[in-house]
Amino acid sequence: MSKGKKGKRSSLPANPSLPPTHQNQVTATRIQSTFSGPLPPPSVLDHYNQIHPGSAEIIITLWQDQVRHRQELEKKAITADILQSWAGSIMGFIVAMTALASGTYAIHLGRPAEGIAAILTALAGLGGAYFYGSWQRRKEREIKHKDSK
Repeated sequence: MSKGKKGKRSSLPANPSLPPTHQNQVTATRIQSTFSGPLPPPSVLDHYNQIHPGSAEIIITLWQDQVRHRQELEKKAITADILQSWAGSIMGFIVAMTALASGTYAIHLGRPAEGIAAILTALAGLGGAYFYGSWQRRKEREIKHKDSK
């Protein structure tokens, strides 16, 4: 019987055919299942196979292909980083040696200010590039470490 006010619940009339302890009782069951990871659990894959035979194998094959693809990309990225690091080191060495040789030659020709300026400018540029690169790599590692938590 309803009270007529909003927010109030109306009670259902008692069912005389039920014992008093079972009247007006409602039971609700909620089942929830979750999983994490690259592949669903075997029971879910089995359900996929029941709906579409062979679909579990397709899912696993696609996952394997994706893993191989990601590993290939990571190998290429690592190889490119190594090559870039070596190229940077070699180019830095060439620039440093050229600057030192040019500065030394300028000093030998009687122009000590220009020679020292050439040497210091080249060394400052190389040092700045080295420290900036180190700072960038440290920053990237910190971001990756923070994201992995």
